[in-house]
Amino acid sequence: YDLEFSSPGLDRELRSEREYAWAVGRDVRCWVREPVEGRTEFSGRLLAVSTAALTLEASEGRTQDVPRPLVTKARLVPAFDQPKRVGRK
Repeated sequence: YDLEFSSPGLDRELRSEREYAWAVGRDVRCWVREPVEGRTEFSGRLLAVSTAALTLEASEGRTQDVPRPLVTKARLVPAFDQPKRVGRK
């Protein structure tokens, strides 16, 4: 027997409504088909999901609504904890 398995990875692509709902509260990056406020790429913590928009909170605390019909791809952004320093400072 050969048993193979895979995972969607740390930066999994969000496709279904269920995956978007699961990702609320996590960091995501999304791309849009047409520029929104001069940008085609957005990233931040996903605050809310609706059929009209994805609501993201950017690192500087600003909230951005990204029109859902324009989103071509959305992915999780892997979060890594900072290693704790060991030893003398």
